Amino acid sequence: MVAKNHHACAFYHDDMRVVSDIALHMAENRPDELVIRVLRAAGGVTYTDFVPTLSNADTPSNVIALWIREVRASQGTKFNAPRPGASLVAKLTDFTELTFIERLQRLRFGKSETGHDEAET
Repeated sequence: MVAKNHHACAFYHDDMRVVSDIALHMAENRPDELVIRVLRAAGGVTYTDFVPTLSNADTPSNVIALWIREVRASQGTKFNAPRPGASLVAKLTDFTELTFIERLQRLRFGKSETGHDEAET
């Protein structure tokens, strides 16, 4: 989905690869404009290979990346508490697999690791 007005353009997608590619394309075609990539690291195995690639990649100077550590019961993982001094990649890929019972509880009750409803976090 693309939302536009005269001063800003936002692109939303569930796949951070798509968000990254579109943001880079926008930045290269609009070098005088700021582009903010909002990337969600959900802690699943599918993300652990891509997070270091994205966070260490060279990007144009007009691109800023905003990373969100997202807890999703469907991924079957939960993030560990961020360690002081840990690198960005370490914080975005440091997760623990949920047990079968924990997965059922999260799917049934929709609670995140902070105790809030998943829809609110």
